[in-house]
Amino acid sequence: MEEKEIGVPLKASRLISEFGDGNSFRNIRSTFHPANIPEELAGKSSNVAHAASVILEKYHASSDADNVIITVVDGMPKLL
Repeated sequence: MEEKEIGVPLKASRLISEFGDGNSFRNIRSTFHPANIPEELAGKSSNVAHAASVILEKYHASSDADNVIITVVDGMPKLL
């Protein structure tokens, strides 16, 4: 998620409450991509790259590293 988005911590919290803790997924983590990083364009690719770097930093030396699956899901508005 983009850090600059208004209300993003609440949005992340709601998604984690709804789908995390064994409801749909064993564990869900949120990451917030900072704005205004020099020489970086804002968008999905940079958001995913940021999230991957956060996850790699957390799990790189962990014994759980072989059990981590990363999934990216886009939210799509309902079409009439």
